[in-house]
Amino acid sequence: MPFGPHLLISSEAEQWVLNRVYYEPEQDDRNTFATALSQVIDEAQWYAVTSALLYQHGLPKGVMLRVALPGEQALTAAHEEVLEAEGFSPEALGWVLRFPLSWELDEGYRALQEELERRVDLRDPRLPHDEHSSVAEHNMNVLAEVAREALGLNLDGSFESVKKLDELLLMGG
Repeated sequence: MPFGPHLLISSEAEQWVLNRVYYEPEQDDRNTFATALSQVIDEAQWYAVTSALLYQHGLPKGVMLRVALPGEQALTAAHEEVLEAEGFSPEALGWVLRFPLSWELDEGYRALQEELERRVDLRDPRLPHDEHSSVAEHNMNVLAEVAREALGLNLDGSFESVKKLDELLLMGG
């Protein structure tokens, strides 16, 4: 595996940076690098939408993945082509891929996410929330209400509402 196993997280200019270090580029051909990079992107996207850390101090202005090299190493032209094809751009500290944030896709997502953070019960979904509902039932009711208010989305099981809900779950975390 050409990438180190650890995801190093930093914050710069109110943006979260997911840093992955790429070792020994001279040993990996284009296809090996492309496969490894694809896995790193998938892992970073998953982390960006599931990690509470990124949202504990308010919603970030951006989330990006940075591929960094140790020391004086340099990427080959083939590696750079793969990075550019995936949407990365070169910067002083490495190659960067910015992830679109949910509220950049739909402004209602910010209101939805902030309201969910305020009202969702984070305990075990099997536990009772109150005398009338479980944590899971409460959270589903909150999601339906907030989706209706913030996005005008009625979670009625229609294709359109399921498609929008898929976007919400993937991008809003």
